[in-house]
Amino acid sequence: GKNGYFVDTAVNYRSPHATTTLPENAVALKAMPDTCVTCHMDLVPATSTGRGTNHKFKIAAADVCSKCHGEGMMAVPRQAEVEELLESLAAKIEAGALATINKQTTLGQTQIKLKAYLFDANGAELGQTAEIAVDIAKIQSLEFTEPHGQQGFWVTFTQNLDFTTTTGTAVNTNKVEVQLGTFKDMSGAALFPPATDNIIKAGWNYFLVHGDGSKGAHNWPFVLAILDGAITAMNGRTP
Repeated sequence: GKNGYFVDTAVNYRSPHATTTLPENAVALKAMPDTCVTCHMDLVPATSTGRGTNHKFKIAAADVCSKCHGEGMMAVPRQAEVEELLESLAAKIEAGALATINKQTTLGQTQIKLKAYLFDANGAELGQTAEIAVDIAKIQSLEFTEPHGQQGFWVTFTQNLDFTTTTGTAVNTNKVEVQLGTFKDMSGAALFPPATDNIIKAGWNYFLVHGDGSKGAHNWPFVLAILDGAITAMNGRTP
């Protein structure tokens, strides 16, 4: 509850589900000391023999939240809310990035630089290109993703283009994967400066929630705060 952007750091967003002995978590810890296993593992009779089914760490019961939060408390409706916020944030990040790229045309530029990951017809990665120039007019759309542990986009072009990896593999395709940090203008300046561009902070919040996998169940207040904050930041971002 302390590692997201666009959230009030004065508010204690530490999750009551977190196994920690910090003072602010004392009440929750007393109520549910074994927080992870309480929700993620089903108890089996001591007389059971052989392999059990309770070591997958995957929550099987849809009503597991009701054990502590009361009858009728279901995670699914709130998870759907988080999924909608994630979709909205991704769409705003994609639109914001495309607007930044297209803005180059108003500055008299017709191309941008990038490094692209290439794939074969079966989706197997073939390698990355050296820094290349692509026509802005041929960029059709962006899809937010996480290439090699960094923020980035699937870039779809209006037509198939010829690319070559640094090891010499030639690929003719209309879709490549590009890390955010490799997008540059023709002078070599970053299109998305990490120190100043909120698109990177918003992306951090997105993948923090997306990668957690609980769709907000681990810490509703914090997740909603950082997603709402990121969406607000993207709404106010200047390309």
